[in-house]
Amino acid sequence: MKKYCADLQGGLWLQYNAEESKWYGKPCCMYREKFPINENINLEYWQHPKIIAERQANLAGEELSRNCSECKFTEANNNYSRRQAWNDRLGTNWKLPDSVIELDLHCDFSCNLACRICGPQYSTLWRQVDPQYKIEEKKFKVRATNNTVLDLLKTMPAHNIKQIHFQGGEPLLSNTHIQVLEKLQDHVDLSQITIWYHSNGTQRVSDSVLKFWEKFKMLEIYFSLDDLGPRMEYQRWPMKWTEVHENMLWWKENLPHNGLLRIERTLGVLNAFWADELENWHQQYFLQTKYGDPITLSYHICSGAYSLSAVSELYKQAVLDKFTPNHWVHNTFKDLKTDSTMAINGLFADLNRHDQIRNQSWKSVYPEFLKWYSKYVDLIQV
Repeated sequence: MKKYCADLQGGLWLQYNAEESKWYGKPCCMYREKFPINENINLEYWQHPKIIAERQANLAGEELSRNCSECKFTEANNNYSRRQAWNDRLGTNWKLPDSVIELDLHCDFSCNLACRICGPQYSTLWRQVDPQYKIEEKKFKVRATNNTVLDLLKTMPAHNIKQIHFQGGEPLLSNTHIQVLEKLQDHVDLSQITIWYHSNGTQRVSDSVLKFWEKFKMLEIYFSLDDLGPRMEYQRWPMKWTEVHENMLWWKENLPHNGLLRIERTLGVLNAFWADELENWHQQYFLQTKYGDPITLSYHICSGAYSLSAVSELYKQAVLDKFTPNHWVHNTFKDLKTDSTMAINGLFADLNRHDQIRNQSWKSVYPEFLKWYSKYVDLIQV
């Protein structure tokens, strides 16, 4: 089926909302609508009438709904979407399954970085450095308690689960993920499950964790690397690129036999023009594991202040001049609408505010912006 989506059929993105102290579920991270879960995953989400109707429409081959706009946009630009990736990962044979096939769990927001594309709801460091957060006195919890997580997961139909995904925060900064997995092994066969993590690349793990991971069918680590050097340090402050580079080499050397490594970048205004530099680094240092398995480099589109909505016409033309017509960045930019005053105003307001907080300077890291946004001189001044 042309529009089939394994996530619509068998996915559960389960997040503890740290601001509201509530749980929500939806088919995947990119799906727009979310469904509150108070006590029972099966009754409040898995059997929800809207979700069942969405699955049925998907099996009937209907066009993906507005909730799936991210994948529709990616595919319209002839790029590889999450829907296509998850169909490749999970298969296309799931039809109204009675078990969750893939669990995407967000329950711990401990983090050592305050990335520009993130916010205090997902990072404890953000909460420490952002005065706006302190002034508004928002009460974000760092994590849901272990008992709450485990009690809720008991209500999830999981007898045929194939994949568990941990995000954060930085999931390797604490042992929350291990505690969850150790409890799950009482109910499921770990050897049939793939586990995977999104990590910012700043962390290594102990020998005992590496050994525990060997119990699973497969381990995948997705490193969120958007760029190189000073630009990477600017975007994912206070990361040190040289340390992350060394960590990547450590992961290649210490990866368990059942492990795979990946890179996923968030494509936005702060890195699109330099996308080829990360690709060159990938080719030189991180092309395959020590077992000979390929290390893929994929991407998704940034949202918010640093999205491609804030691209100027001069920026777009610079990208089109640099990349050949068959390059994916060229394809992403060729029909892009530009010069949105509202979006550009939001971009530079955010850049300037956080530069002051973090003692950074976009003008020194991105001198090209002075040319590409020269017509917006009133907006780009501090």
